Formats: sequence, structure tokens, C-alpha cells
Amino acid sequence: MFFQVGDRVRLGKCNDPYVKIPVGILGTVVFVDASGPTVKWDNGITIGIIESAGDRIEKIEKEKE
Repeated sequence: MFFQVGDRVRLGKCNDPYVKIPVGILGTVVFVDASGPTVKWDNGITIGIIESAGDRIEKIEKEKE
């Protein structure tokens, strides 16, 4: 899926063993490069999402927040 800076997203899965982010948390895409989007989560954590490593996010519409 293609993401743009400013997109609101929901976390489906994060495989990073060093960062514990709750599934279902909302965040905002703050950067996008070839490896994927970087998201600032509403709890203040910022982390890159790497779909090839099994991370999953979904774009959400404003009214779903």
C-alpha cells in the first residue's frame, strides 16, 4: 500500500522486538522512503514500518478515529 506524509494509520502488527507498541494504536505518517513509512504514534513513539519484515498498518479515514 502507498502512504503519504500526513496519512492517519492504525497498527496491525509490529515485529520490532525492541519497541512495544500496542496493536490498534493510531499514528500519523511523518516520512516515507523506499523502505516504507515512518509513523509517529499517538503515544509519542516514532518508528519505521517495514512491511517486508512483517509490520502491518492500515490507512484510516478521519471519521474512524
